[in-house]
Amino acid sequence: MNTKNNGSAKLFTPVLISGCIILMAGFSIRASFGVFQIPIADQFGWMRSEFSMAIAIQNLAWGVGQPIFAAIAEKIGDRKAIFIGAVVYALGLILSSFAVTPEAHQFFEILVGFGIAGTGFGVIIAAVRRSTPATNTDLWRWVLRRQLDHPVKLLDHRLLTICCNRCRGRLFLSSLPA
Repeated sequence: MNTKNNGSAKLFTPVLISGCIILMAGFSIRASFGVFQIPIADQFGWMRSEFSMAIAIQNLAWGVGQPIFAAIAEKIGDRKAIFIGAVVYALGLILSSFAVTPEAHQFFEILVGFGIAGTGFGVIIAAVRRSTPATNTDLWRWVLRRQLDHPVKLLDHRLLTICCNRCRGRLFLSSLPA
């Protein structure tokens, strides 16, 4: 989607669009688990706390799996790591659909959590970043390129650049615990 023929890089690349689709699919599946909590509890006679424990275990596995899948992506490549994550995710979903005890369901949610880690933000954002040209990596550079088309907004751009550069350190420091 080049706006001009000045050699600028595309803003929306196939890798970015694919990454968005993978994230939407993965997180929409994950978000739907709450819809099934009451029907599963009613059908199998499970307590809601047992199903909630499975989701908690899934979240813990997701957190543990993030650095593991980041290392896998660094070692064998982003595509292969995302593919492995999708396979683990699908395997966990299939196996957990056959679980008849809360313990089995909780165990299979470990696979689902690792699958979410392999198809989640960490791996996808790294893949998109690696495929994005350096001209599109920083927000303020993107704003600069767009606002230079309108010289009237140049002052706004300079002010935004100063704010972004000065606030970057403050935002980082404010996110640290006291």
